[in-house]
This record gives sequence, structure tokens and C-alpha cells, in this order.
Amino acid sequence: MFNIKKTLFFVGALATSLNATAAVSLRVADSLPVNHFIAKALIMPWMDRVVELTNKEVVFDYYPAEQLGKEKDMLALLQSGGADIAYFVPSYTPDKLPLSTVGEMPGIANSPCTGTMAYWDITKPGAFLDKENLSKQQVMMLMPLSLAPYQIQSVKRAVNNVDSFKGMKIRTSGDIKELTLLKLGATPVSMTATEIRDALSRGTIDGSALSFSSVPPYGIEEVVKYSTNNFDLGTAVLGYFFNKKSWERLPENIQQAMTQAANEIVPKACVMIQDLNQEDMEKVKAKGVKMVEFDKADQGKLDVIFKEVRDEWAENLEKRGHAGKKAVELLLEAIDKQQK
Repeated sequence: MFNIKKTLFFVGALATSLNATAAVSLRVADSLPVNHFIAKALIMPWMDRVVELTNKEVVFDYYPAEQLGKEKDMLALLQSGGADIAYFVPSYTPDKLPLSTVGEMPGIANSPCTGTMAYWDITKPGAFLDKENLSKQQVMMLMPLSLAPYQIQSVKRAVNNVDSFKGMKIRTSGDIKELTLLKLGATPVSMTATEIRDALSRGTIDGSALSFSSVPPYGIEEVVKYSTNNFDLGTAVLGYFFNKKSWERLPENIQQAMTQAANEIVPKACVMIQDLNQEDMEKVKAKGVKMVEFDKADQGKLDVIFKEVRDEWAENLEKRGHAGKKAVELLLEAIDKQQK
């Protein structure tokens, strides 16, 4: 059972009284708007399932929409104990979680479910990224999610071969995506998602890199003429994370219930993301945006460039004392296992 603070939304009529008597009360924070598709896919059904599995021994006070802190501060909020569980995107804090951005590599996962389950394999408690990154920051992975591959939306010309990137200014986010665009001959531009539409309209940028599900919320389909549909600039990996001390204080039966709930919810969430991405691609097409594709010859060229990105990213981290090569190796092994 959980309360969404300041929204007057309660799951069950006895939430208030349970807050006073439950054995365990936990604070959950995220930066997502109320009823955002990621929250609806992950944390909301997970909280309901935990309440069910523990026979209401657990109460969640849920603070969405940056009520406890800004998106960029979610990791710090979790580390400080201001929340027991929080949502954040590792690539937003590459200085603290440098290896954990490995899940955003281009051209490696054929679906959100492949990416999600492979990333989970190497971030679960006791796994490589948990030991090398997350535990050192006093947090642990609860539930990850990999979004659909980022496509290129453009205004004046279609991006349908490797050479067509040259000279284009494309909005993107994250070090890996920026490196990929540079190797393709484009200029990556950083700006918030809310600024993209105006920048496209004014010609400040020539294109954007987003998954289809991120296009309609910002009205991008209203100003672009083309979109790739078989490209893979990489993705965003994100998740809900636990404060390690908060987790360790929980009774074993509650830990087991939470783990069981996560094991049930995450596979369903990634299917939801896959389906939603397809639905949103159709919405974009319905607005008159022309879908363009890379042929097999260019796909081969992209594969070579994507490998260069992986190698350079790993080498850069090795120079800083991080096991970048091992991170890439383990992720590729996990993806291969998921795709068999």
C-alpha cells in the first residue's frame, strides 16, 4: 500500500491508519510526473505487489514529480537517506557511476527487453557493476529498465546512410551518444528535451535523437519530416535503486517479497516499453513523418563504428582506473545470453 504525497491519491482506504501501524514504512522518490509511463511500468505495480506479498506489512510514501529533489540530485538524495528508494539515470552522474552507463552502448541490443535483462544481469546485488560502482556509492539496483533504441528525427534531409550524418547538428544526451555522433561526422548538441522542438523549428539544430516514445510528448513530430526506424544510437538505461543501509535493515521476509516482486514486474515492464514504442512510432507516422532505413551495406558500416565507440569508451575508462573493458565484455556476454 502506498501514498502519493501531495496528490491525495491512496491505494486502499486504510492507507492513513496503516502508516501508523505498519512494521515498515519506506520513502520512494522520483522525478517523473504522476502516472508517467516509466512509473506505471515499474514502481507503482511493484509497490502494490510488495504490499500484497507482505500482507500489508510495508507502507510506501511515494513522492513523484521531484517533490523530494530535482532529477539531477536523486542519487545524492538516496545516498543521504532522504529517500529509501529513488529513480535515477546513471548517465546523469557519470563521475560517480562511470561504468554503469555501459548499458547505453549503440547497436548491441535488439529490443528493450534484451537490453533490460542483460543490464540487470550485471547490476544485481553481487554482480560486476554492483561491486564496481553501485555498492561504492551505497546504493543497489532494485529494478532497471532499458528504453527502445534512439532514432534520428530530422527536418531538412533524411538520415538514411552513414554519410548523411556529416555536418548535421543533432541534439542528444550522454557521453556515449555524443561520442557516437562525433564518429559519424555529426555535431552533438546538448539541451533539455523541452527545448528541442523550438530549436528544430528555428534551425538551431538539424535533428534530434530520441526513442519514439519520447517524440509525441514534446511535439517533435509536428516539426520534423523524417525519422529513422532501424537505427540504434543506443538507449537510456535507468532504474529504481535502494539505499543499501535501508535495504539491510529490512527483515529477510520483506527483502524476499521485494525481490520476488521485482522479478515479476521487470519482464512485464520491458514488454510494455516495446509495445509502447511501436504504438508511438505509428503515431509519428500518422503525423506525416516519413520513415527511412539504413540498408545492409550501411548497417555493416555502422557496426564497425559502434565497435570503435565501445573500444574508445572502455579505453578512456581504463585510463581513469576503471574496468571499462570488463564492463563491455560482460554486457555483451549478457546480451548474447538473452538473444539466444
